Amino acid sequence: MVSLVMAEVSRIRVYPVKSLPGVDVDSVPVCDSGRIKHDREYAIFDADGAYVNGRRNELVHRIDTSIDLPGNAIEFRIRDTDREYACDLDGIDDDPELEAWLTDFFDEPVSVERARQSNFTDSAGGIIPYRVNATGPTVVGEKTLAEVASWYEDLDSEDVFRRLRTNVVIGDVEPFWEDRLYSDTAATHRNPGTGVEFAVGDVTHYGVMCKPRCVVPSRDPETGERNPDFPGKFAEKRKERLPEWVDADTLGTNLDRDGDGDYYYLTVVTRIPASESGQEIAVGDPVSIRGETPLLQTH
Repeated sequence: MVSLVMAEVSRIRVYPVKSLPGVDVDSVPVCDSGRIKHDREYAIFDADGAYVNGRRNELVHRIDTSIDLPGNAIEFRIRDTDREYACDLDGIDDDPELEAWLTDFFDEPVSVERARQSNFTDSAGGIIPYRVNATGPTVVGEKTLAEVASWYEDLDSEDVFRRLRTNVVIGDVEPFWEDRLYSDTAATHRNPGTGVEFAVGDVTHYGVMCKPRCVVPSRDPETGERNPDFPGKFAEKRKERLPEWVDADTLGTNLDRDGDGDYYYLTVVTRIPASESGQEIAVGDPVSIRGETPLLQTH
């Protein structure tokens, strides 16, 4: 089935350092392993080898960045202070001064590591139980962001976008249209282990699942302050606004559980086959749905 809806990419953002602010781009190349260039290429780790991210450490939210991809430059700043550190972006995993600067801020030993084969997306290690890597961009609709923002008095679309940390935004479609990218409307019941094939421009993508959300969207991206009512309100409104053509059980499909009924899911996790390496996706690219396909055949 090919989508007849005139959907197109309205925005692309990459996050060179996992959990830190990203930068908007007009286009981005697809690299080997199905990742988009610069996205989650680096991550901060503690002495035990665990991510130092927003889920584990709210201090992450106090770090701001300015990123110049053409100039290969990044500047780290601690909000509301004069503490900053500027350096080349390429090679920050081999910068003892940056490591010392971050260690001082977090008040514990940390290091910056570079993903050599893939990236540091949450699904880079494989989707349980299929172990299918999904290192492609995450996707959300422009009107979805506006809809979610309307659920909270103090948020707008940009606030929601920053909290979700999504890569690709699709314009000119109804709210939650992107749910079609993991739940093929031609299928009455979704089978675990299947994805939805779609194209962004000429680049083939596979929608793997709807992303379960963690504590990060409930936090102010600048202060780390948590709104304890955020997940409950989100799940309530998500259930209320779930498109009628979506089976709620598909929210948990391709995880190690069925739909768990909490509805705290949003944005689409994708996989790009290695055959697409060297192509690029860009703002303005049309998005078209091709149909359901077994994930184990998407290499």
